[in-house]
Amino acid sequence: MNDDEHGAEIYFKDIPDTHYMKLAKFLEGNDRKDMAFDITPDQDHKFDLAIHLNKTDAAFEIAEAQQSVEKWKKVGDIALL
Repeated sequence: MNDDEHGAEIYFKDIPDTHYMKLAKFLEGNDRKDMAFDITPDQDHKFDLAIHLNKTDAAFEIAEAQQSVEKWKKVGDIALL
């Protein structure tokens, strides 16, 4: 990683989509949550990252798409803060 996010992103296109979830977990574990948010294919994982990163608009869109009351509640709690 060596703090070269742009250099790392260049190689993402060479990685098969089937490995993006593992890559997103790796990035999250290495405190690269923004990068993990951008590439994770899992909407639940993306929602959790959006909440952690305070991306309320993205979290709301996911909650809306999934019609999840639990997720709407989390977005509402963050909005009230």
